[in-house]
Amino acid sequence: MKKYTLLKVRTSRALSSYAHALVLCVLLSSTLIASISLISKPVLGVEQITGAIWTTGPRGEQVNGNLYSNPRDVYLVGGPHKAGALGFASGWYYFQVTDPSGNVLSTDGDEDRRFFVNSEGYITLAINHRLKNVNGKGIVQLWPFEYSSKNGGEYKVWVTSEDSYSLFGFIPSLSKTDNFKAGKWRDDVLKYFKLYVTDGVSGLPGVEFYVNYMVDVDGEGPLPPGPWTSGQLISAVNPDPDSPLEVFQYDTTFTIGSYIYWQFSFSNAIGLMPEIHGPELIIGEMVNKEFLFLINGHHYNSRPTEDVKVPIEGSHIVLSNGTHSVDTFTDQYGYYEFIAVVPEVTQTPWDYKVSLVASDLSLLAWFEHQAESAVDQTFDFYNYAAYMSNLQMATYPEIPTFDIIWTPSNEDDGLYKQSSTNPGSFHFNIESCGVPGSPAFIEILLPPFGVNDELIDSPNFLFHHQYKGNTYVLDLHVYDADSGAEITANFTIVEIDEKNAIVTGSMPDSGEIILSLHLDYQVDGSLTPLQIEQFNSFGYVFTVLIHGSIRGVHSTVSVAM
Repeated sequence: MKKYTLLKVRTSRALSSYAHALVLCVLLSSTLIASISLISKPVLGVEQITGAIWTTGPRGEQVNGNLYSNPRDVYLVGGPHKAGALGFASGWYYFQVTDPSGNVLSTDGDEDRRFFVNSEGYITLAINHRLKNVNGKGIVQLWPFEYSSKNGGEYKVWVTSEDSYSLFGFIPSLSKTDNFKAGKWRDDVLKYFKLYVTDGVSGLPGVEFYVNYMVDVDGEGPLPPGPWTSGQLISAVNPDPDSPLEVFQYDTTFTIGSYIYWQFSFSNAIGLMPEIHGPELIIGEMVNKEFLFLINGHHYNSRPTEDVKVPIEGSHIVLSNGTHSVDTFTDQYGYYEFIAVVPEVTQTPWDYKVSLVASDLSLLAWFEHQAESAVDQTFDFYNYAAYMSNLQMATYPEIPTFDIIWTPSNEDDGLYKQSSTNPGSFHFNIESCGVPGSPAFIEILLPPFGVNDELIDSPNFLFHHQYKGNTYVLDLHVYDADSGAEITANFTIVEIDEKNAIVTGSMPDSGEIILSLHLDYQVDGSLTPLQIEQFNSFGYVFTVLIHGSIRGVHSTVSVAM
């Protein structure tokens, strides 16, 4: 036993125990060769520590915390780090605090820095150090130790078993270690930067979260040019066990009385970057947080069913919060996604707009979303095909079909609104032929609201042309069918009311005119899916009376939409 105790080394505040052990081995090598050969056996015989150690705050609120404002608030945790993992073997353990190089900073004696671990692998007893019980697990206060000026107040805590300590003191191969930082309580305080993230955001492939910050001397502005310091947020424990949000956190320290500017950011994702905050006066330990949620959806070429979902690739989608905007395009599956931000103060909802825009940046459809909390939102844009019949030869090009885009209504669940049309309005061209110089006489008779279909027509469906003041006005233009020149000024258009008009004049030298009737429509209200289905086959019928034409006297045109 004497040969074993010869190499027992007490910790020194000038050199680490490990360093002392090496010095003694060298000094004794020439005279105690036999002793060295004998002690090699216990070195191999001492088992390495199982389990894990980490530091936490005085309430056990941090899991694997590594940054603290007050050195007195650093506590040691030992045991299984997660369910199913190995914990410490039952028995006594020693611990110490050093700087990163291994210089001992603990100011009390080694025998005062011991704790006992029970058969379940948790600390249940501590000698001359404060022990707290947190959810059935013991945490041990590391204080007292000297302040470290190295690396911004960085420390290392060591734990080794009683068997190992009795032979060698603290050596890396037979100890568990963990690094942490602690500021001077009088000067530096801790700042927690936290992002609360929904499943939709945290599930994005490769997404990473950062905080960028810089310190300003007086906070009087303007915003300093830099440099900015960037820190990556790592996954942390949500203090609210019932919350579905995942927390990402970055901790650092700032000097009381200084001012900071800060901003969260993310990579490998598209979204609105959070605002730059500041100048913020550092007056004590604080938490800065924001919430991220996902806005996503698809663009389909028709209202999707369970069996039919035809995506539209390359559609231009824009997300805007009224101040800033960011855009993307739908992929081959018609899918798009953005990250949006809710600030910490959620009493005042933030408004977001998700828009489907055309190639010329004109608005086709949009959603408004009030963000009162971080909740993932899905918005699908889809087109609903409508039809109209081809008429005779046209001065304005006529199309056989066009799309109406319907989007979910905010009036109630299960209702949809017409967001936009393409082309949005259209022309019916009425051809009239006669002897050059002979009278031309055409009547336009549009039906009253609601006549075609009570369910789809007024008040939901308004068919008109142009709104001036408080009156709907028919828009009529006359063209020479041969040259295409507009000759409306040569004709008299009498609007009897908003639904009926008479056009009179003389036939041009070509003996043929085209009267272009320009019609708009809108759905003034929300429709159910059944109403939308019926709208697809809705037929709008109006009458055109062509008097004196060599091609006929009366004509009625039916338009299916």
